[in-house]
Amino acid sequence: MAPPEMNEGQILAWIGQLTEEKDSLRAGHQGRPLSTVATQRLRDVEMALDLSWDLVRQRRARRAAGQDWSDLSVRANELVKTYRR
Repeated sequence: MAPPEMNEGQILAWIGQLTEEKDSLRAGHQGRPLSTVATQRLRDVEMALDLSWDLVRQRRARRAAGQDWSDLSVRANELVKTYRR
């Protein structure tokens, strides 16, 4: 997951790297099941993506409202999992 102290450009670059890894994991196993290790890594990558996007959205919302976003923190996995996609 992206640390909150990263700037938005760095977070978006991190999201790009995670997306590439996610796509690579999925493409490398087409037609056959993922290994236990690959399945867990895919879950970890997907959660890191969700948390990173949530951080970007929080920053953008605060910036649009004229609020400071420097005190933001990454939300709990359990909370982010409940968001609608």
